[in-house]
Parts: sequence; structure tokens; C-alpha cells
Amino acid sequence: MPHENPAGDFEEISPERLRLIAQLPLLLNSSLEVRRVIKVAVDHLKKALQAEVASIFLTGLAPNELIFWALEGGTGKKLEGEKMPAHRGIVGWVIDHKKSAWVEDVEKDSRFFKRIDQESGFKTKEMICVPLLVRGESVIGALQVINKIPPGSFEQQDVIFVERVASQVALAIENARLLETLMERNKSLEILEKRRSEMITLLNHELKTPLNLIQMSSDLILTELKGSSKTVEKIVQTLKNGVQRLTKVAAGLKNAAIGTESGLTVELVACQVASLIEAAAQGFDPIAKTRRLTLNREVASDVGRVMADSGLISIVLSNLLSNAVRFTPDQGTITIGAEKKAGLVKFFVRDTGIGIEKDQIPIIFEKFYEVKSAMEHSSGEYQFNSSGLGLGLATVKAALEVHRSKVEVQSTPGKGSTFWFSLEAVG
Repeated sequence: MPHENPAGDFEEISPERLRLIAQLPLLLNSSLEVRRVIKVAVDHLKKALQAEVASIFLTGLAPNELIFWALEGGTGKKLEGEKMPAHRGIVGWVIDHKKSAWVEDVEKDSRFFKRIDQESGFKTKEMICVPLLVRGESVIGALQVINKIPPGSFEQQDVIFVERVASQVALAIENARLLETLMERNKSLEILEKRRSEMITLLNHELKTPLNLIQMSSDLILTELKGSSKTVEKIVQTLKNGVQRLTKVAAGLKNAAIGTESGLTVELVACQVASLIEAAAQGFDPIAKTRRLTLNREVASDVGRVMADSGLISIVLSNLLSNAVRFTPDQGTITIGAEKKAGLVKFFVRDTGIGIEKDQIPIIFEKFYEVKSAMEHSSGEYQFNSSGLGLGLATVKAALEVHRSKVEVQSTPGKGSTFWFSLEAVG
């Protein structure tokens, strides 16, 4: 039967375990490689409890997912870094309620999320799961131990021990996150300040050039009105081109509003994943043909449906494809697809393009940011290395936030990039 939020104190913890708790602060602060020392601590916990597996779940980059952050024992490497839907399973319950749970037989607990076991081949029998609380308030994940090695089973004092370890682990993880965020933000601010200055020059150029064309064409019309029809037609076409350029700039600036509209509304309906992928890809087939790019589809047969605003997700996929097209050399390969795992459908766009430097990845989703310097801006729409106003990925970020999701990226300079996001599967 389940035991929730068990009470206890240090008097119920053995001297050996108290020594481990006392040594944890020294271990957790012994290196800046926090993941490595956390895994050592989790391994100590597993051995002290004689458990098959000990693992840490952290709240993901997106509110709709949890990530296996560290695992020791069992399927270990196979699951580390994988994701599952938030609010699902015993771990989801623990995080949502900020309470511990000790379940002696998970098969009899309706909260148990069986899909992880089904996909990994592991058999969960008994579980202790406790929240990772920072200073007793904010929850950042959960720590769980699974399956006491026979012939024993977990006891009340085991739950208390795991709670004490979890409090120190949570603080170490949160401090590491804060330090990493601060360092990344300082570097990002330096880069963004430079790019904003360049953007002022770019916007001035983008607006001034078509305005000059319009002014010049207007003057010519006045003087050539009595001239040949071909001359007038050429002037009118020049005037039209100038207006089109201005319209494109205005449309790009309008898209920036998506990232600032706090009242952005969504209409969630069950959408066929394969249809969303195919519609987005078809829009770029002519461009790919012109650029001699290979545009592949890789949609798993079981992806089914997701709850989403089809219009916004279409914009997301279109912007990710546009980004891939612009930064993939002619004759390169772009792949758009989706796969289903642990109750989540992962959409992805992968390319063999120029890639992104690691220090630029945290800020590519800022409005008006481009990987290339704005001073190297090209007005072409889909030519290789052409640049826009730096609004596409910012729009992607904003559209996914209202779906409680977040875009992620993995990239290697000179080899290409993969952008992906996840939505919870229907059914």
C-alpha cells in the first residue's frame, strides 16, 4: 500500500547513514561538475539503501515535461536525458503535491506510469519518491529509489533517509543552475548589445532603400508620363518592388509582436502530427528543388495526434524549416519529422548546415538576433546564408510557450543543427 509524506527525524536514521548525510555537503561542493558529483551522491544513496536503481527527475525546460537527469543502476545510460510528460506517474504526483510517496507495490497504484518500464524493459516493483525542494518551497524535481534488493523491502527509516539526502541534492542543483544562468546571461548581454547596435543600422538600411526607390520612381513618373509605355511600365515595376520590400519588413516587425503579446490566445484541438509535418514540408518543396536541397520526411507510424493550435504549430514548423533552408548550403540535406516516446511526440528539424557556436545557442531565440552579424545581412529570402530580421526563432519560442513547450537545439559548427520540441500525445 502507498505511504505518503511520512514523518520522522534523525533519531530513526542509523549512524552509518548519518555519516553519509554529514559528508554530502563536502562531496556536493567538491567540483564545478555538478552532474558528476550528484551522480556519485546518488550512487552512494543506492548502495546505502541496497536498491536496484536511484534516479533524479528534474522539471524540464518546458512545463509539460520531466527529464531523467541522473540515473544509477538499472537501465542507467539508456534513460538518462530522456523525457516524460509532467504531472504523470508517481513522480508527477510527488512534484505536484510536494509530498513524498512510498509505494510497496506500484502495480496496485493507479498513479504509476507504466510506459517507461514498457519502453526500457525494466520492471519497477517498489518505490520511494521524494520531492527536490529548494529551501523548503520551490520544487525542482524528484529523487526516487526503486526495488530493494531481495530479500528485503524498504522501511519507514529509508524514506526519512532519502528525504534528508534530497534536501542537500536539491540545494546543490539549484545553486549550480543559478551560477550557470548568471554566467550565460552575462555573456549573452555582451553579444546582444553589439547586435542591437548593428540592427539599428540594418533597419535604417532596409527602410531607407525601398523609400529611395519609391521616391525616385515617383519623380520619374512625373517626368516620363508622356514617354513610352515601356518606360512607364518599368518605373511602375520598380515602384512595386520598393513597396514589396517595405511590406516584407513591416510583416517581419509585426511577427515580433507574438513574442510580446501576453494575451496570445490558442485554440487547442486534436491535430494529426503527420498532416502538420507534411503541410509544412510541402511549402518548402519548391524552394528545396531550386536550391538542390534534399528535404526528407521522417514521421514514425505511431505518432498519432497532439493537442495543439494547428495555426501556431504550422508557423513554428515553417520558421524552423526556413531557418534550416537559409543556413544549409546548396545540395545539403534537411529532415523534418516526429517520433513518439514516453507519451510525448517529439517534432524535429535537422539540417547539414553551417551550425551554431555553443556560446550563441542560449541567445538565438532573442528577437532581432541572427547567428551571422547583422552587418553581413542579405535581403534574399531563402538563398544560402541569407539573413532576416532575427524574428523567426523568437516567434517559435513564443508560440511554443503558450503550448507549455519549449524549443531545444543541438548543433555542431560546420556539420549542422537539430531543433526540436515536444507536445503531449493524445490517447
